[in-house]
Amino acid sequence: MNQLEQDSLRFVALLSRMYFAERDLDGVLARMADDVEWIGTGRQDGCRGIREARKMLEMERRVFHGSFSLEEDGYEAAALTEELCLVTGEICLREKDMPAGQPDLLLRVSCICRREADGMKLRQLHLSTPSSEQLEGEFFPHTVSEEGTGRLRRMLNERTAELEEMNRDLNALTNNIPGGVICCEYGEPLKLIQYSEGFLSMFGYTAEELETRFHNNFTEMIYEKDMHGLWETALRQLAKSNTKEIEYRVRCKDGRLVWVLDRGQLVENERGQKWFYCILIDTTRTKKAQEELRLSLERHQIIMDQTTDIIFEWDIGRDYLSCSSNYHKKFGYDALRENASVAIAGGSHLHPDDTERFCLLVRNVREGTPYCEAEFRIADAAGKYFWCRVRATLQVDENGRPAKAVGVIIDIDREKRRTQKLQEKAERDALTGLYNKGTTQTLVEKYLAEDAGEASSGLMIIDVDNFKLVNDIYGHLSGDAMLSDAASALKKMFRSGDVVGRVGGDEFCVLMRGIRDAGIVSRKAEDILKVFSDLSRKEAAGENLSCSVGIALYPQDGADFNTLFCNADRALYRAKERGKNGYAFHSEASVRGRRDSVRLIPRTSVGAPIDSDRNAGVMDDRLAEYVFHVLYGAADVEAAIPLILEIVGRQFDVCRAYLFEISEDGCSFRNTFEWCSEEAREKFGGTAGETFACGDFSRQLDMLRETGVFYCRDTSLLPGPTRELMERRGVRSALQCAIHDGAELHGGLGFDECRSNRLWTQKQVDTLTFVSEIVSAFLLKKRAQSRANRLVGSLEAILNHQDSWVFVVDRDSFEILYANARARALLPGLRTGERCHMALFGSPEPCTGCPVLLEGSPAGAEVYSPLLRKRFSARMEEVTWSGERRAFLLTCCETEPATT
Repeated sequence: MNQLEQDSLRFVALLSRMYFAERDLDGVLARMADDVEWIGTGRQDGCRGIREARKMLEMERRVFHGSFSLEEDGYEAAALTEELCLVTGEICLREKDMPAGQPDLLLRVSCICRREADGMKLRQLHLSTPSSEQLEGEFFPHTVSEEGTGRLRRMLNERTAELEEMNRDLNALTNNIPGGVICCEYGEPLKLIQYSEGFLSMFGYTAEELETRFHNNFTEMIYEKDMHGLWETALRQLAKSNTKEIEYRVRCKDGRLVWVLDRGQLVENERGQKWFYCILIDTTRTKKAQEELRLSLERHQIIMDQTTDIIFEWDIGRDYLSCSSNYHKKFGYDALRENASVAIAGGSHLHPDDTERFCLLVRNVREGTPYCEAEFRIADAAGKYFWCRVRATLQVDENGRPAKAVGVIIDIDREKRRTQKLQEKAERDALTGLYNKGTTQTLVEKYLAEDAGEASSGLMIIDVDNFKLVNDIYGHLSGDAMLSDAASALKKMFRSGDVVGRVGGDEFCVLMRGIRDAGIVSRKAEDILKVFSDLSRKEAAGENLSCSVGIALYPQDGADFNTLFCNADRALYRAKERGKNGYAFHSEASVRGRRDSVRLIPRTSVGAPIDSDRNAGVMDDRLAEYVFHVLYGAADVEAAIPLILEIVGRQFDVCRAYLFEISEDGCSFRNTFEWCSEEAREKFGGTAGETFACGDFSRQLDMLRETGVFYCRDTSLLPGPTRELMERRGVRSALQCAIHDGAELHGGLGFDECRSNRLWTQKQVDTLTFVSEIVSAFLLKKRAQSRANRLVGSLEAILNHQDSWVFVVDRDSFEILYANARARALLPGLRTGERCHMALFGSPEPCTGCPVLLEGSPAGAEVYSPLLRKRFSARMEEVTWSGERRAFLLTCCETEPATT
């Protein structure tokens, strides 16, 4: 025996022990060659190749959990080649943990081993068991013992019972599956072989009806419109696997269409026959729910697309915010999503003053408030803040805990600012911008109640000395301007927590809160006297100007507004008794103050109202008459307006005269006409055609709406955007007169002075106001005509795009007054004034029955024209044409193609 044979015997003995006794299947697999062949004792017990061997051993591991003891074994070896060796033998095995008396298992072994680089490998194995039914002397088993026959019968009965039980279970299962189960032939008719009771009840047919009506062909039951491409879809799915999943509708016995989800598997037997085993599920309700959901989502999307509101959803647990696309449209950037509540509160887009309101909203939602609402400002990409109202409705989870908040973000900026303006108008004095008397009293009473004697305050009444003299000499315009300048200076002197108001024609009231001692009030009174002195000294000429101040202290001089005001008024009276230009405390007997005279220079500021009735009859009639005649005789008003601006500008010696108009949406205005002096144009340039946002000039436009005039002598006192525009244009003084279109402000006529602070006389203001009214009358008429012409052009364009022939025919003369492009293409030689019966029918007389057509039903009539060789339907409607002319609108549509 050579070395190969010895190694092969040891290898087979080791392999037998590992496989039968130790059940080390991984060790057995490791000792198999890649091209191993295994033939076991069973029909399906075999494999080829290492991959099949691995699957076979894994299956064996899951199914058989026992092991054997090797009772006896014996092998013989014979080398076939230098690497291959044949080993044969027998093994006697006994299964462990089996009842006593169980016979041993005798196996015959035949295997081929191969020597490889890493050791011996199993190349081929064949296991077999000797047949107990083969008699002595027989070479093949021809008889079966009674014991074997009984065993087979028992096995057959047991198997039959198992199959019957499985069949009952399967029938119960299939009959209780929602829907139906079918088995049908593979082929487009889908011949039904077997089906469940659920299949019949799903569609309402009996087995006989399936046979007689549909010949058991399932395809004939499927809704014909769904059959197109259905078989091809199934074949495409079967090309990837042996399963299919398709949807279609089936016509029920009662005529209903039922949506079916068909999930099937293709099965093929050994003879190549193929069947479909399918489960049919009724998905009609699901389909309807999906359609309702689709329509609901579509409606939701339509609403979202049509509204300017922003829809949002906040996942409270994840702190994740989702917003509709309107957020980006509104603000120019995407909303913060991750860590939304923290990021928004600490971000740059929420107004700092509104952070507390936002955090309160978030806290209320998190604590379970069902509905919350808050208002705060959000900045767009350019940094402009918009007032928004946020409405949030809480959604809870199955445990009742806050889960999500769904709501809307509504732009209320215009509404909010309008409300603030109305509130400001109600609280503020129109001339000075200070609180009016009622608001002043309310705020003082509120603050005194808050302080409740814990802090001292001082109430001042400031009265302008000899103010009547100012009005008498320089007029109310200059007097109002001086009051406005004084109010502006007073506002700058006091803190935001103090109250500064105008309580009379030339009287102001101030409440200084939280003062430590009376000395602070004394020093502030000295500052007020100095302010009036500084207002006078800004110019070189004028009259003396001063003011007197009366002071009452809280709480020693009074605990309420009325008491303090009366005591401060008494102190003011004492100050004036001592020569004016001073101040006095209610508790003092003496009056301190400066007696030196100051000279008055009238200064004007924003808001100086002009009483046009005070100097009626003084305007320059010749200039107004000239402007009227120029515009009345002008063929083109827009060409004449620049000439008017130049004449008026030179007449009043201004640097710039212009006309601005507000856009139709009221959001902006534009300088449509302008004249500039040569000096102003060279130095500052023109502004014609420039567009400005109305929101940046709201106070100016509000004054034009209310008073008809905006007058500013010193533009440096104007608010931000207006002042910046004036500085860029080099304007030091400005006067603007309103142009109204009915009750709406359409624009204005403006005059700029770039050389000095100019004081306009009442006569000049009245004249320019009247000129503005004349210009506006002609301009608005021109604008109305232009709009009408554009409308007519649009209507004619619409008519020219109609497929019908459209005519306008005079009711009495039958003359054609109008024909659209389609009608003129039909009748190339058509002339306005030609009679319709001649143009359409070649008849010199009106058509027979035409009055019937004209007065007939709205449905019209059908006629034939031998001239045009066309049959067409004609319909008429009575209309009023130019100049109140009675006419008919004739609409014709061809009903048959032209004949030859």
